[in-house]
Amino acid sequence: MKLMLEIFTKKTCALVFMPPQEISKLWVMIMDDYQDIGNTREFYDYITSTWIDDDALIVYTLWNYYDFKNLRTNNSLDRWHHRLNSDLNNAVHPHFYVFIHAIQNDYAYNSAILSRHLQTGTLSPWKKLFVNRNARLNNLEERFKQNKLASHEYLEKIMQLIEIKSINFALPLASQPVPTEATAQQQMFALVTRRCGQDPIVRHDLYNNFNGSGINGPTYSSPGYNGAGACLWLSQASSQSVTFNSTFLNMAYTSFTWEVWLYANTLHNNNPYSDNAVFGQFHQNTLDHSLYIIIRNQRIYLGFFNDDVSGNQVLSTGVWYHMAYIYDYSTLTQYVYVNGYLDTSRSQAGPYQGTSG
Repeated sequence: MKLMLEIFTKKTCALVFMPPQEISKLWVMIMDDYQDIGNTREFYDYITSTWIDDDALIVYTLWNYYDFKNLRTNNSLDRWHHRLNSDLNNAVHPHFYVFIHAIQNDYAYNSAILSRHLQTGTLSPWKKLFVNRNARLNNLEERFKQNKLASHEYLEKIMQLIEIKSINFALPLASQPVPTEATAQQQMFALVTRRCGQDPIVRHDLYNNFNGSGINGPTYSSPGYNGAGACLWLSQASSQSVTFNSTFLNMAYTSFTWEVWLYANTLHNNNPYSDNAVFGQFHQNTLDHSLYIIIRNQRIYLGFFNDDVSGNQVLSTGVWYHMAYIYDYSTLTQYVYVNGYLDTSRSQAGPYQGTSG
């Protein structure tokens, strides 16, 4: 049964290379030949109504490759799928910010390919395997045009060139669970774990709205996380920091997420200070009017001024941490995550109301 199913699948795929006027006849032949395979009615109906009928949802000119003289494989699309899935950590329902990061990475990758092509006039060469396979497709097509192959023989020979490594049956997307915030943060942690250190860390916003300036000469240190790239290096003794140049980042009465990779040489624990600052906005010393994204007494800490949440995990020096500070305005809940896992949360918090700082 497995072999029969594989041949049936390959023949269906081979319709892509058939002359348009022969597709309907060949599809009927395929359905007749494999009618003993159980539970295929819905699949037959789907292929017929979506791809084959005269009024099909997708017209054949969008998917048929007969008499097409270029390389006719899905490898470019497959490579893109693989690259995107890798950036999304193979998640069915990725966190929104994970998806945004993946699209940005894909844009950067394709921009680099285009730049190289414009400079050198070359593209990455195709593998010999696919060049040879394409040549065999062209040869079979010419034999069919010369009436040396009947349409069913042409289908059989094209089918033999199609490679199917495995057949996987997945649940419908509707049955897949939407990730909780905890699993979403684990997705983001996995994404940033792979990406951090591959690109230099800069003090510039991607959209050039919130670029920063160094105060008292902060520098960069190499390597960054994963032993590559560079990281922003701030010295407490020199009171070094980064401040936004002009535009105010308004986070009042809204949800937000701040994420940071941090490697501390010193963490305060009332000796004599208690705080290590990460990001802050000072509006005024009034309830919910100043923002603290910090480490306090060696614990991740998110505060709005007297309306705060403190983590439980004690952080250590000499260790890289990925930390996320999250406020959900719809539920009035503060969350703090360490390395993709929820440290603690606090409800009935806020909203944050600072409008300057």
